[in-house]
Amino acid sequence: MIKPVLQDDALLADIWSAPKGPGQFHVWWLGQSGFLIRWNGWHLLFDPYLSDSLTHKYAATDKPHLRLTERVIAPERLDFIDVFFLHTNICADDYSYQSMPDRQNEFAS
Repeated sequence: MIKPVLQDDALLADIWSAPKGPGQFHVWWLGQSGFLIRWNGWHLLFDPYLSDSLTHKYAATDKPHLRLTERVIAPERLDFIDVFFLHTNICADDYSYQSMPDRQNEFAS
């Protein structure tokens, strides 16, 4: 399993210490296929996978899901996100958010 360079408090410290201002663009990889982008003061979150819902869901199957990376941060710590984008595969319900209620709540607060 890949260990992120920055996790939890270290990740947040890096986010808050990155230069701010017009034209500033910063990208943080959040593991799996997730990214956090700060651009012109906006925090944009793309396809975060910050739970272990798939690991639990497929644990007792012939095709278990294993994370590629350790979880970078608990979703509730990203309470400053302005916009987030979630990718779902609507053709394969096994991977859709409708079949993973715990993922629907990652950013419900």
